Amino acid sequence: MRLLPIAGLLALGLLPVIGRFLPATLSWGFHHAAYIPWWSVAILLAAWAALLIPPLHRALDRLLFDRLAAALFGRSPLPAFLAAAILCAAFVLLTTPTRLLGDGVLVGELAGLGNPFRIHDMMDYLLHRLALTAIGKAGSKEVSFQIYRWGSWIAGFLAALTALLILRRARMNPAGKMLTFSLFILAAPTLIYCGYVESYAYLSIGMLGFLWTGAMAQRGECPPWVPGLFYGIAFFFHTTAVFALPALLLLVFFPGARRKRRPAWPLQILLPALALPAAAIAIHLALGYDAGWFRRDFIESKNQRQMLIGLTGPHGLLGLRHLKDVANWLLLVAPVTGWLIVSKRRALLARLREPEIAFLAIQVAAFLAPFLLLDRKLGAARDWDLMTPQVAGFALLAARLWEAD
Repeated sequence: MRLLPIAGLLALGLLPVIGRFLPATLSWGFHHAAYIPWWSVAILLAAWAALLIPPLHRALDRLLFDRLAAALFGRSPLPAFLAAAILCAAFVLLTTPTRLLGDGVLVGELAGLGNPFRIHDMMDYLLHRLALTAIGKAGSKEVSFQIYRWGSWIAGFLAALTALLILRRARMNPAGKMLTFSLFILAAPTLIYCGYVESYAYLSIGMLGFLWTGAMAQRGECPPWVPGLFYGIAFFFHTTAVFALPALLLLVFFPGARRKRRPAWPLQILLPALALPAAAIAIHLALGYDAGWFRRDFIESKNQRQMLIGLTGPHGLLGLRHLKDVANWLLLVAPVTGWLIVSKRRALLARLREPEIAFLAIQVAAFLAPFLLLDRKLGAARDWDLMTPQVAGFALLAARLWEAD
């Protein structure tokens, strides 16, 4: 590794300590050490510094990238299931005590009160509401929140298992697979698996599967219907899967592996990708979603009337507050993967002709447009989770760029 990437990672490790002394509104993406006692900060700093000691660093490398990687990605799939179960237990233990992140309070209360539909939350909301009715607890807000918590934990198990099983099929060395999995599972977006009350957990599994298997399909490592199926799952659960549509279209029209031998490639992707969202729409229609609901959700809704931020003003695209919030979000959600990708920007540009890299890069570009332009009604800090399911590809892209190192 070169000096600059190492220096950047060291600086990222110190940011939470620096954020402890800054106003929360200025550093909301990295000020979390302000909420824990000094002695725990000291322990974390000592552990972080210990990683720089060569013998300990080498020992940790051997443990993670040799022994653990060999177990997780060896012949037997059982260690992958065991690891997913252990991580699920960790998600339960780390359950967030608050419902004030994202739309948690609103979503849980609406489901508890029996509000029929939240069309943008698609089947995620509908299935939670139907589950509440099925167990005879319609009208109970507290049980509604508990169902969301259970759903979040189950999604965490499925996400970890999905990531491990996909990586087992990838043509990467075990160390590269371990790096990819670590960058994914140790990042802030996994908070949505910690009893998090919102509608993004199952969307995130679909996006994870779509982005990772889409890259593999471009390399000829899996059939094209697999990423199509995962995209369909993502859209089945939440409409913000549409943000990944440019990556889907690139996958459909620019297949990277044996293009001439696969005339049915587009159909294999599009059939599952469209069938599952169509099934979700059909279910909504069968349960009473009609023109009146459509008018309220898409035409009369205040949120729909102004979806984009302005160009100027304190909250505008060019405003300092917006730039501050963008920086905080990146430092919260993708600090390490973002820095690793930026550090390899020249290699990234040089490898854009590789179908897999082009697929992952177009997803990053497609992510940036709504990320920068969407008006987050709750504010950037409260609405931090809106775009988190879209960043699973960052981990694989960073690992691919750094695999040789």
